[in-house]
Amino acid sequence: VLSMSNARLARLAIQEAEAARFETFIAYLGAAKVALGAGSHNAAREHLANAPVEHRGWLWEHLWYRSSAQGQTLFSIPAPSGMAKSRLKSLSIDPSGQLVSTAQADGRVFILDATTGRVVADHGLFEGEVYTLRFSPKPGGPLAIGGWADTLWLVDPADPGAAPRVIQTPQNLIRLCFSPDGSVLAAGSATLSEVYLFSMPTGELLDTLQLDGGLAYALAFDSQGERLYAGTDTGWIETWDLGTRTRLATGRYGASRIHSIERSPTDERLGVCFSDGSLMLLAPEPDGSLRIEARAQGVRGLLECAFSNDGTTLYTAGFDTTITAWSVPHLEQRRIWRQHEDHIYSLRVHPTDNTIYSCGLDGTVQILDPARQRPALEHWLTVSTTTGAFVWDSLGRLVLSLTSDGGTIYDRLTHAQTTLPVMQNRQGISLSSRGDVGWTETASGDGWITWANGESTHFPNTTDTALTATDTPLRKRQGVVRILAIVDGVAVIQRVPTHLAYYDLATSSLQEINTHHLEVIDQTALHPSSEVPLVIRSGPNIFTADHAGIVQHLARITTDNQLDLARSGRWLLVYARETSEAWIYDLHTRQLARHLSPRSRGSTCAAISADGRLAAFGKAAGDIDILHTEKGRVLASFIATDSVHSVAFDKEGSLWARSYSGTVHVWRIGLDGSRAGDGHRGSAGEQFFEPRDAVPPGPIDGGR
Repeated sequence: VLSMSNARLARLAIQEAEAARFETFIAYLGAAKVALGAGSHNAAREHLANAPVEHRGWLWEHLWYRSSAQGQTLFSIPAPSGMAKSRLKSLSIDPSGQLVSTAQADGRVFILDATTGRVVADHGLFEGEVYTLRFSPKPGGPLAIGGWADTLWLVDPADPGAAPRVIQTPQNLIRLCFSPDGSVLAAGSATLSEVYLFSMPTGELLDTLQLDGGLAYALAFDSQGERLYAGTDTGWIETWDLGTRTRLATGRYGASRIHSIERSPTDERLGVCFSDGSLMLLAPEPDGSLRIEARAQGVRGLLECAFSNDGTTLYTAGFDTTITAWSVPHLEQRRIWRQHEDHIYSLRVHPTDNTIYSCGLDGTVQILDPARQRPALEHWLTVSTTTGAFVWDSLGRLVLSLTSDGGTIYDRLTHAQTTLPVMQNRQGISLSSRGDVGWTETASGDGWITWANGESTHFPNTTDTALTATDTPLRKRQGVVRILAIVDGVAVIQRVPTHLAYYDLATSSLQEINTHHLEVIDQTALHPSSEVPLVIRSGPNIFTADHAGIVQHLARITTDNQLDLARSGRWLLVYARETSEAWIYDLHTRQLARHLSPRSRGSTCAAISADGRLAAFGKAAGDIDILHTEKGRVLASFIATDSVHSVAFDKEGSLWARSYSGTVHVWRIGLDGSRAGDGHRGSAGEQFFEPRDAVPPGPIDGGR
């Protein structure tokens, strides 16, 4: 009896302890939600990290994702009465880095402590909407404010709470820019094609420049204050000599509005961003014209850009709620951060510590430290291609740019290019990581492989050699040859409907695979060096094939959702797209090793690491979850540019992901699933590269 009583007491103690840990878990989640609501993402992460591991589920993952994807909120303001959004429209930092100013759309201007976010001054409501504000680069110089009121306001930063000095202007002001020494303020009119030059700090109107290209939505001085660049709402940039007040050059660089022109702090190079999402680096010439050094295409419309203090990075922001880092001078995407809940109107780089301050439609001022969680870069990859259809290898390192009769393979690591021979009437193209290309000839149904060493192999369609007007579509014709996969010189060949064979380039041999009993072949996964080289999915049934072509049944998976395969040598991952429910099989023992429970969000793609310990699931929302397969929990969440098309682990363990837009991301994964050298969950992608058109030699419309 005593023994039973002790056992009962022990069970009760365990139950009470488990209940207490669950209550602790709920408390930490509640504290994290409060911290996120207050904009304190670091505090939210601390609470979530302390939450007991055994209770972490989809809600914990959601909160961790939110806390990891954001920067620090310095300031937040609710929407004014009658407005749905707070709309912080502009932001500026004083040259000492101690003050930040931001303007609400209804005319309210705040001056904040740049470190704590404390409101130093609140200037209430100006008359009309405030569009733009800028601190003078001269220490002690004024804060200039412009908007929809034919007025320029000047605030003394030494006494920020004092009433601003009011200067009447000829028109409303859409953009302000100080000369490098702070002696001249250029102001673009919101209604006329004019730029006004004011003497500082007196506010005297010096001159009015009449533009030919439209409204001056973007302004920038050269480093000496001798030239002014004015970008317009129609894509034109005019270069003005301020000594003679004459126009030196004019060129059209895009078909959409120029929202921002910024000069590099280390040279005369200009960063220019457009409302259609395009981005350029321009190099000024002695005659005032501008030469295009590089161009890129952002995801959505860009509203502002800013250089890092060392001039090696250009940051952009706009309508897609993200901040993107671009390398200078090549404009390669380095990293993307999801920083706001809505459009980002303005961003500035702090003059001393390189942190990025941004504000936007969500009514917050955010601080982002690009040096925190430093990217674990493996490669700088780039490619310039002609426009057209693209085919990728499993990693995204190789990209095949198709032309009307052939194509070119670009190696994004070595920049090597390989021109393919004519591929007439091709479809069902596959590309291996070595550069082998397989395809089906539409007219005949024959299969072809052009190997990376230059050899070609022809697989004739022996049962149906020609199409007639009454033939069914190619995909339904029996006998048509398809190249399903090519890996390490071995290909899997399908003769429709269910005849499979291996083809080995080294021996030029064809090995039949005994699949005559299968009704349909939905998917294959090839790994020639493994003990089990081929996995076949036929409906809900999974089969394996050995090197001799003998097929065995592995499993039948009962689910209402679509199944997909991913494998890495010994390990096979079968997953349901809609729920991310997954089954992991050890192909050597032919046993189910692990079953991962359904998750709250479905997957567009998945991959498993070579040791079977990590699984990656790409999502339509653009995020990628890294799961520890033994523990069944999320170790990391990475962010891609948009919906994830494919993910893959390479032989070194790095994770490659390709978005539907064509952007490829590479993360070096640590043993715990985090990025190498980083003990925390990942945030934005550490490596980006995109195919894009070659840079044209000059302005779109030439000079004028």
